[in-house]
Amino acid sequence: MPQQLKKIVRIPLRDQILDSIKRAIITGKFRASEKISEEELAEQLGVSRTPIREAIRVLEQQGLVEVIPKDG
Repeated sequence: MPQQLKKIVRIPLRDQILDSIKRAIITGKFRASEKISEEELAEQLGVSRTPIREAIRVLEQQGLVEVIPKDG
């Protein structure tokens, strides 16, 4: 019987982005009250804005960010 391989674990893109932004907040890469641009984050992470929005929504629910409509 051939040796079995480990299953590939697929981590949703939103979760990867969430982890990356959360780590940046916790380590102080973003200062308190600093405006964080969805467009800038998307560009830095090389993804579209949709998973960025999803991750930010989760961070808002966790109390790590405050979303101010039309202002960031």
